[in-house]
Amino acid sequence: MHVEQAIERYGPLVMSLIWRINGNRDETADLYQEVFVKFHETTSRRGPLQQPKAWLCRTAINAALDFNRQRARFVSWSESAEQPPNWAANNALDNGLMVEKIRHLTVDLPERRREVFVLRYFQGCSFEQIARLLNCSAGAARAAAFQATKQMREWLAGASPSAATSNPKEMNR
Repeated sequence: MHVEQAIERYGPLVMSLIWRINGNRDETADLYQEVFVKFHETTSRRGPLQQPKAWLCRTAINAALDFNRQRARFVSWSESAEQPPNWAANNALDNGLMVEKIRHLTVDLPERRREVFVLRYFQGCSFEQIARLLNCSAGAARAAAFQATKQMREWLAGASPSAATSNPKEMNR
């Protein structure tokens, strides 16, 4: 599959995945281009991909999450001080803020949970679709979604993402 065909066929999906994770128009456009440049480089070196949709989805999710992770490292103290200390108490009914808070917390989830959480709750994929995309069973996708949701609820209730679990085996699930 040529890049032009991939953009035509999967471009809206890639854009949607990046947008749901990132939420910034300019950054989303940059990441979108980056994903298709990587697609071109990969197909030029290795030939056609057997599952271009899965490769593009995975690359888009990873690019957006990596970008958010890098951006989070560079947030200045003044920017973090401007945010209210107790977000839920200040505006629990504002869905836009809740989605933004969840989007930022998603970066702190372990990789597999993060991937499943984004695909399930931001992209609306079924567990069977997630299983195919991530090369796991539907049961494993369900379990990862359950654990990610449980962890997010704890964080939204006030627990710190860094103190979410002390069990190293839990972090890798």
